[in-house]
Amino acid sequence: MTCHPHQPLAALDAIERAVALSPSAVDFLRARATLATWAQDYGKAQDSYRRLLELQPDDHELALNLARVSAWGGRTDSAVDAYRQYLRHEPAAAAVWIELARTEGWRGNYAAAFEALEHYEQLAGPDEAYARESAAVLARSGRADKALDTLEPMLREKPDDFELNLTRTVALTMQGHRREAASALEEVRRLQPDAPDTQAVERLVRAAQASSADPGVSVYGDSNGLEVQRVTPRANVSLTTGTVLSVGSVHEMLTAPLGSGLEQVGGDLDARHDQLWIGAAQQAGIFNVHGRIGQSRAADHNLTGYTIGADLAPFDGLRLSVERNFGFFVMSPRTVGLGLRQTGDHGQVEWSPTLSSHIAVDMLHQALSDGNRRWEFTISPRHSVARTERMNLDLGVVVSQLGTTKNLDNGYYDPKRYEYYAATAFPYWKVRESVGVGLSLAAGVQRDDLSPTFRFGGNATAEATFGIYDPWGFKVSGGGIFNQRLGNGAFRGYGVSASVIRRF
Repeated sequence: MTCHPHQPLAALDAIERAVALSPSAVDFLRARATLATWAQDYGKAQDSYRRLLELQPDDHELALNLARVSAWGGRTDSAVDAYRQYLRHEPAAAAVWIELARTEGWRGNYAAAFEALEHYEQLAGPDEAYARESAAVLARSGRADKALDTLEPMLREKPDDFELNLTRTVALTMQGHRREAASALEEVRRLQPDAPDTQAVERLVRAAQASSADPGVSVYGDSNGLEVQRVTPRANVSLTTGTVLSVGSVHEMLTAPLGSGLEQVGGDLDARHDQLWIGAAQQAGIFNVHGRIGQSRAADHNLTGYTIGADLAPFDGLRLSVERNFGFFVMSPRTVGLGLRQTGDHGQVEWSPTLSSHIAVDMLHQALSDGNRRWEFTISPRHSVARTERMNLDLGVVVSQLGTTKNLDNGYYDPKRYEYYAATAFPYWKVRESVGVGLSLAAGVQRDDLSPTFRFGGNATAEATFGIYDPWGFKVSGGGIFNQRLGNGAFRGYGVSASVIRRF
């Protein structure tokens, strides 16, 4: 059966009737698959090739066709399965390994994408096709330095190549270079202003670099009876120079029951903390420096607080951060009423030694105005175990310790030593391109210096984000902590928060 390629819809309707009368007719199913592909009805094309494979399981080209229409239709899980089925029988098909790598990259399975590229390199060598796809996977996986190094010689030869410029824009955006990313995006728009890939990279750049406003609110409560209501509006203006200017405020109302040890020393059950602040950040090569200063009021006390810090990204996969901050120690009505101040030194290390592994180290030291000193240390390695069309899953562990030099009665938890060890899981569901739901789960054991044995402790948090890449976004989260020590000494707590994000 033949038809003019400009009339696929009418021909597809006709072949549908034929297939309905003869559902096992191979010629009809092949025609349906071809026509559905022309009409970009990839669901019908998939169905046709699946049925053909059941009838002709030894025709490996059918698996390849199924893989391609599945990938074009966004069914990356089905596409990967079909590609691998084909490659089991045709492992020397170098170009198909490239297609598999691209599809794995689309669903975020970057480690598997590079495994497929290694197969291609063994067959065809490190040619231009290999370099192009490697750069694309590197850029999307956050290996921006290596992606740009790979792109540079190809762009010198082909400066108007749309795909190369698209990859360059992604890499610069992931690297946080605002000026260069904006310039690269303009080049992509010049080359193909109406292409779907252009629109996709525009959304990525907007989500990463746009100015925004966010009037966030949150509520917290725990088993000690402490309740905290927070309103934290903020806005930032992102400039193409790499400068970000920000302004915001914090309004907190804390309430605790009488006799909890968290109420004010004079017996008042609540206390209020307010702050107005302005801030700025500047990107300069591998450095990002940031600072914030603001006026705070806690009960009858006033101070000028500040935060100053720097981030360093010396190479792909490693980020170091240091920060010093000074302000009120807002933990309970008692800490607020006493006007307790803290000077904190905070350090973080985030390292991704491979595309499937990530290690985070967090260190905090606080000097309090009541003479106490407080420290926290947490290390949390995790490993990617699934990257599919609809779900990501990371598994890991967390080791956390907290300690203070003195045991006081000033409205916060101050053990000599507290230990917490847990297994963690981080499932994330990709509901749609701009809608995602993530969970953070932990279960383990904990104790402090007053507890001779370990006891169960865990937590669970869920967060849903709507409009990840859109001008308007909405984020809501909620979670609970179960038999795990909190900052004020409670064993159980809950928290919910919501924010509406406007990107400009």
